[in-house]
Amino acid sequence: MTQPPLLTLLTERETAAGLTVERLHEQIATLTDQLTAAQTEVAELAITRKTLLSLGGRPTPHHLPTRPSPARPTSRSSPCSTTPPR
Repeated sequence: MTQPPLLTLLTERETAAGLTVERLHEQIATLTDQLTAAQTEVAELAITRKTLLSLGGRPTPHHLPTRPSPARPTSRSSPCSTTPPR
């Protein structure tokens, strides 16, 4: 059994590493899009809250969206939580 030449092995490893780089760039692009969408949602909810307060409304948890962010679960201590701390 003969071993492949060193340059052949290097070429194979380089090709594999290049494919990994491409895959990771695609994942980063997807995550960047998801992050942008989540940041936009947070900003829009903050604007909605500010608008409601400026109109004299007193928002309560049942007036606000209850869908948790897919990025992380809401907690009672979270500044973005719709449930007031007890």
